[in-house]
Amino acid sequence: MKKNLGLILGLLIIMSSINLAVAEEELLFEGYLNKGDSILVGPLVVVLQDVRKDYVENEYKAMILIMKDIKVLNMGYASLEVPNPDKIQELLTNTTFLYAMAETLGYNTTNPIELAQF
Repeated sequence: MKKNLGLILGLLIIMSSINLAVAEEELLFEGYLNKGDSILVGPLVVVLQDVRKDYVENEYKAMILIMKDIKVLNMGYASLEVPNPDKIQELLTNTTFLYAMAETLGYNTTNPIELAQF
């Protein structure tokens, strides 16, 4: 009984600290994740499990999975902010941005063949 109570108390403490981090609205990771990708945040592994369109609320939601030591601590859908399509189109026509993105992804921008593959 004490072991179960301790486990539940431990999970509640971990869950409350995760909710506090979300409530502060600080960015833990700035970048893009594909479905199935994961990032390491301290001892926790955060996995983007699935992305779906919620037609009732007209927004995209992501299934976020939080794990520690291969055990699931928390799992749930969270709303995603969809980028402005006009801004995306503007960035895709900006050659400086495209060169910077190609370099970030590891492409050799001085090699025309690699740049064309990007």
